[in-house]
Amino acid sequence: VTDQIIKTARLAESQNPQFQTEYQAIKDRHLSIAEELITSDDKLILFEEILEGLREMEKLLKGIFLLGACPDKSLAALSSFGERFSCFIISSAMKSVGIASMYVNASQVISTDSTYLNAKVDLPTTNKNINQLVEHLNAVPVVTGFIGSDKNHHITTLGRGGSDYTASVIGAALKAKMIEIWTDVDGVLTANPNIVERAITIPELSYREAMELSHFGAKVIYPPTILPALVKKIPLTIKNTFNPNHPGTIIVEKAKAGDNPIKGISSISEIALMRLEGSGMFGVVGTAARLFSSLS
Repeated sequence: VTDQIIKTARLAESQNPQFQTEYQAIKDRHLSIAEELITSDDKLILFEEILEGLREMEKLLKGIFLLGACPDKSLAALSSFGERFSCFIISSAMKSVGIASMYVNASQVISTDSTYLNAKVDLPTTNKNINQLVEHLNAVPVVTGFIGSDKNHHITTLGRGGSDYTASVIGAALKAKMIEIWTDVDGVLTANPNIVERAITIPELSYREAMELSHFGAKVIYPPTILPALVKKIPLTIKNTFNPNHPGTIIVEKAKAGDNPIKGISSISEIALMRLEGSGMFGVVGTAARLFSSLS
């Protein structure tokens, strides 16, 4: 859904009226799912709340269309709707089957800077907010991943993969015994399964090994996810939503060595290697700084 929302925003930005068709598809998709899942007595009230969010989304899209521009602040606000709708619908569905549930918009607890599309979490403030929220909980919270807000209460996003990061931040704040990340593969594999057919699951990794693999191309873990768990020494488990009985991968402070000398191989595609050389650089101070400034 987030990909579809971003596509719709880009169509509006280019002043392509096709954005309205895409918006209608997003609207129909959510309303049909809500119709199927929400069966409680307050269904009409819950539906009105979903429609209110959809109207807010449409208003933003029309503004982008009229301006012919989509600032990061607007894209962050738009990108948040997928998580907001899905969590609200899931929370409402839980109530429909008799589970006391509470929808929590993470922008009310995850405090960040104002880098709208890749915000940095203010952990001390966020930890305080999360613990205050939990003090008054009497239901199962369903929390939006991926989003936060800055000090001016503008919505920010934590980068793609930010839902895992949200889980880790909340788990660390609550000093959880375990943080589980559910994905679409059987944990962290020895290589990219799209390239290496015989790739197998790595049963156990250290935080450091997991960070190495994620920074250098292993997409199953969003790199910032590991840090809050590492600081509080909380084990992270990577499991497969579509194969829940598989043990997956556990990430801990000190992992067992394993039977093979190499645990995993990661790769980054479409990368260039650049070499800078020449006698004119000998004894010249600041060459490396100039090179990296130009590349940045």
